Amino acid sequence: MHNMEVNELDRQYKKFGFWALIAVVLLLVAMVLAPFAQALMWSVVLSVLSYPLYKRFCSRFNEVVSSLLTILSTVFLVAIPLGLVGLLVFLQFRGVADDFEKHATNPAVTTTKTKETPITRLAQQIDTAIQPTLKQFDIDFKVDEYVRENGQEIARTVTGPVTKGATAFAVSAVMMVVSFLTMFFMLKDGHKLLKPAIELIPLPEAWTRKILSRVQQTIKAVFIGVVLVALIQGAAAGIGYAISGVEGWLVWAFATFVLCVIPLLGAPIVYVPFGLILLMQGKIWQGVFLLVWGFVVISNIDNFLRPKYIGEAVGLHYIAIFFSLLGGILAFGPVGLIAGPALLTIFLELIAFAREERAKSLESNAENPSGAAEVAP
Repeated sequence: MHNMEVNELDRQYKKFGFWALIAVVLLLVAMVLAPFAQALMWSVVLSVLSYPLYKRFCSRFNEVVSSLLTILSTVFLVAIPLGLVGLLVFLQFRGVADDFEKHATNPAVTTTKTKETPITRLAQQIDTAIQPTLKQFDIDFKVDEYVRENGQEIARTVTGPVTKGATAFAVSAVMMVVSFLTMFFMLKDGHKLLKPAIELIPLPEAWTRKILSRVQQTIKAVFIGVVLVALIQGAAAGIGYAISGVEGWLVWAFATFVLCVIPLLGAPIVYVPFGLILLMQGKIWQGVFLLVWGFVVISNIDNFLRPKYIGEAVGLHYIAIFFSLLGGILAFGPVGLIAGPALLTIFLELIAFAREERAKSLESNAENPSGAAEVAP
């Protein structure tokens, strides 16, 4: 009897020790992989989006060549164009920021109206728009004077994000290299790892495959319905800004793209003020063109395309999409645009599984009340 108790204690100790060891190892692995979390997320997203292209290459080449061709196609079609646009936006914004900082830190220049920066000109245009309203309330405030008096502080505020942006751009470039390297092995060996992964997940195989399929569907729908639609809107806005003669049009096109990505915001936040400013400057056709172009073309791209790909394909309520997108961005950065809705999809599917299991349990107890009473605590 004593030996049996010792064996039982030894078995429980080994069982507890095994799971404790697993927990410690998982924690250490998470610490090792944490710096590459965004790169891993990008590799998953890019692998899902490019998988149809990979399968097409597989019909003619082996897995290694197909994976390599898929990555090269992604680099040339997506990474390089986006990288060049990002670099142009950074250089244009950097030029505006440097010009403003140079004038703001030189009092002799900041008090001279013959030499003005785009920011001081914008301040004067804002004054022209708001001064009649301010005078009605006896408020003596001019944006132009405030900008000139606080030029150095504003300059630091403007140039600070530029420096941080340059650092972030360099880090992102390194992470993208890691993402593409990981993506190569995901495409090449992903199907081999699918079955072991399904066996490790503590869910029935049918539910595991259903969740993976839903995540894949969500990633595709969010990319097309949010990112791609916002890119099209940003490009259309850039065309409108350039034709209308908006200074720094590429920077504002990028700003429009960012605002179009975030739910409940959008392109009108940018193109409506610029259209009104152009009208106040006496540039009638430019202002009218930008407003008409914005309402007819830019905004309608969102109205026609986004509901089709998000609401119908994902099946999520709009407020759920809003919180998952915004929360994903705040938690994971740009990749959170897709990671947020994907995680929400996983959560909702797990809730659906738990409800189904509970319904089966209640139904079983209702059919066999005596058995339920026997197993009740």
